Amino acid sequence: MTSVRGGAGPKERAGKVFWAYGSFGWLVASFVWHVWMGVDYRAAMGAEDTVPVWVFLAYDGLIVAMSAAGAVVSLATVRPWGRRLPEWLVTVPLWCGAVLLAVRGVPGLVENVTTAAGLTPYGLLGLAERPADPASGEFWTEMAINTYFFVGAVVMLPLAVLHQRGARKGGQAPRREGRVRVRRRKAATATKPRGGKDGYVRGAAKRATASEPRGAADSYVRGAAKRSAPRRGSRVRGG
Repeated sequence: MTSVRGGAGPKERAGKVFWAYGSFGWLVASFVWHVWMGVDYRAAMGAEDTVPVWVFLAYDGLIVAMSAAGAVVSLATVRPWGRRLPEWLVTVPLWCGAVLLAVRGVPGLVENVTTAAGLTPYGLLGLAERPADPASGEFWTEMAINTYFFVGAVVMLPLAVLHQRGARKGGQAPRREGRVRVRRRKAATATKPRGGKDGYVRGAAKRATASEPRGAADSYVRGAAKRSAPRRGSRVRGG
């Protein structure tokens, strides 16, 4: 069962489900990939890597934890159990992941494409010590990695935008409904006939005026008012 957080139309709901499961798939792949890198860290680091092993494993463990959390958050945007989570616990990680992936994947892939086309042989900023070799396996491996992060940004950015939009609509709807209920209660209170003791006294006055002399009617009304006074006071104290 799929349940989209916030108010959304059918097309927007279907789009959000698509991007949510796309993000979930990408993050599961990232989780598996980095778990393998942590297990076979020697092959992942390479013989020429001068980074200490503990730094590599700490960084890789952080990516594993972020991938797992991101996968859960992506599903939370479209699953019923996600409604139990605080809104910020879903929105903040979504935007953080989307921005990180955009910063990591977009510039790298753009540089790879322009380098392969011969436009930036020394990189986008021209700071490389030697020109890149588009025919080398290292270049295409780097391009594949940058493409992978670019795809992550492509699936997570729309999800973050749609979820934020749905959260705003969902927050506005209850406020509008609350204002409508308040107006209805005020209208019902204004048109509701007054009853209780006041109605009893006025009715007694009308009946006495119609059937008895003026003096008798006044005493009858005063007696009715006295009989109703203790009950009104006791009701106030008890309530």
